[in-house]
Amino acid sequence: MSELHGATLDAQAEVSDEAALAKDVKKEIEDVMGQLTGKGKKGRVKGAERKKMWEEVRELRKECV
Repeated sequence: MSELHGATLDAQAEVSDEAALAKDVKKEIEDVMGQLTGKGKKGRVKGAERKKMWEEVRELRKECV
């Protein structure tokens, strides 16, 4: 049974370069969202920096799709 697992589409997708890229992008989005919601050490980001970070999240989400 485990021999067949490697031949499945799910198994192949998990080890693809695109899957690794998607995982990295997701991690970046989570990090930025954590800063925007104040879950980081520094607290919540405000002002122009906050706007810039939201733009970054939007761009990262486009990469992920």
